[in-house]
Amino acid sequence: MEVYVEKIGKHLTTLGSGKFFGELSLMLGIPRTATIRATEETLLFAINNLAFEKLLREHPELGEAIIQELARHREELAERQKQLREMGLVDDDEDDKNPVIWVRKRLKNLFGVTSP
Repeated sequence: MEVYVEKIGKHLTTLGSGKFFGELSLMLGIPRTATIRATEETLLFAINNLAFEKLLREHPELGEAIIQELARHREELAERQKQLREMGLVDDDEDDKNPVIWVRKRLKNLFGVTSP
């Protein structure tokens, strides 16, 4: 799967087998800014917000795995945090400077999920 930003015509990364995308949109309730397109035959599993919440509640270790993956993409995470702050959707007590800690808090606040 290729991740690219259509607006600026920029390739961001390529996702291989077992990778996921769209998790930030599900966790934060905001639209994706990148587009994903298959570059070869691909099997894709899609879930909605309710299924995502249930999955995180039943498997909190998955939430930590997502956070660790997001930590590798701090720039995108910081940008989403900035957008939510500008929209007034991030409370002062939730507005952490470290985006990884912020996502952990956000998961706990939104889904009651804690890291293992």
